[in-house]
Amino acid sequence: MHQCIAACLKRMPWHVCSSSNTLATVPRRHLAVLVSSSSNGVSSAPVCPQEPGPEDCCQSGCEHCVWEVYNQELKHYLQYTQQQGHPDQQVAAGKKASKQQVVAASLDAFEQLERQLQQRRQQQHQQQQQQP
Repeated sequence: MHQCIAACLKRMPWHVCSSSNTLATVPRRHLAVLVSSSSNGVSSAPVCPQEPGPEDCCQSGCEHCVWEVYNQELKHYLQYTQQQGHPDQQVAAGKKASKQQVVAASLDAFEQLERQLQQRRQQQHQQQQQQP
């Protein structure tokens, strides 16, 4: 188990259902799904995710960083509110999203660098294995 996940499990021993209605494998206190009743049964609508706190990120470049998950959930929320036509929620979430664009851009660059480094390591490892 990754060090960050183990630390999170000790501090935050709860799990939240993700937008896919499956039990999340990583504790994510900043993500939630609002479940409401309808005449057709149960339907779910995303709740605007809360920004992760500094204690939620281990700063080690995890594959599933809480900031990456937060940005994905925020995009999903904005798409949902746009489809449903909730302008008040769009404005509030839009302010939050514009604040996070700087963070997302830096994370994207970091993730791209991490992927490139991983590919180089794999290529070097394969070349070493092919040499007698």
